[in-house]
Amino acid sequence: MALKPKSQLQYERNFCDLISSQGYHAERVASSGRRQNSVCDAVCFTLTAVYLTEVKATHAKKYAYKDTKDLIVTAEKVNVKALLAVYFKSTHSS
Repeated sequence: MALKPKSQLQYERNFCDLISSQGYHAERVASSGRRQNSVCDAVCFTLTAVYLTEVKATHAKKYAYKDTKDLIVTAEKVNVKALLAVYFKSTHSS
């Protein structure tokens, strides 16, 4: 990634740039995490697949995402897939 992420917003932007370079269209959800009914940080799609995506960053070597219920339930309700994208800060030099 070209930019050194400084905030969660930057991780989300970097994810959208990365996934776009892989042939997906990606849109970051405005105010994700700030609204009570927001279930994802980005929506990524091609002609054949749609993903509601939650972007997380951690210094830990492992990550267990505990708040998946709303993301998974919403994805299943609208017949799309849920995706968790994790940036492991501990594997990158600071």
